[in-house]
Amino acid sequence: MHTSTLLPEEKKRNSVSAVGCHRGSKVCTETSNISTLRTNVMTPKCCVDNLSTLMVEAAAFFHKHELHCWLDWGSLLGVVREGKLLAWDRDVDFGFHAHAENAILEAFANDGRPHRANNGDIGFVLETGLFYVPNWGEDYAGNRASIPRIYFSETNRLYADMYPYYRTEKGFGMGRIGPSTYDIEGKHILSLRVVNWKGHVIYVPSEPEEYLAKRYGEDWMVPDPDFYQKYPPGSAELMGKINQL
Repeated sequence: MHTSTLLPEEKKRNSVSAVGCHRGSKVCTETSNISTLRTNVMTPKCCVDNLSTLMVEAAAFFHKHELHCWLDWGSLLGVVREGKLLAWDRDVDFGFHAHAENAILEAFANDGRPHRANNGDIGFVLETGLFYVPNWGEDYAGNRASIPRIYFSETNRLYADMYPYYRTEKGFGMGRIGPSTYDIEGKHILSLRVVNWKGHVIYVPSEPEEYLAKRYGEDWMVPDPDFYQKYPPGSAELMGKINQL
């Protein structure tokens, strides 16, 4: 009978694949595979669990520093409708008022240590392991965004997008993401509601159900893993579906 001895690195890789990804490993390939992004392909449970950890750690940081940042988009949808992140989501979404961006950066700089990642991302790492990149952090495809991102760790690049909201003629709109600003009434984000999610404090828009109806349509309570196949971001189909100002 033929036997083989695993080298230490091979043992480590096998262990990671057996238990799923974690803060010290890379993201699961199923999650970082952009060919299945925004489809009905489910996200590995380990990644959903890690995204949930990212969400509560970031929310705790915002609460500690009295930063006006709220759960947004698909993350808000999952927590409000299902009591958890969506099984097919691959990131976390937060919103914040653009004028608070310097305060957010200062808080991370005060609590974290400076770090430059191998791909050139520069930011601050907290004791929890969260890695805040204030600008141009990479997504799973290597695309860089002009918005802040919070990564699960220096190694595991699961991330939270942080969307800056600016005042517009109609209310508040998302900036630095392209031509669609997805305007919303100020009443939703000028004051926030606190929800207790599994013992963790998370800020959400003041009227989350009404907010979600504007973001996803009146049928937002009906789960739809194919939503972004039917209504791609920035498309005329999506703009016709949601209730913008």
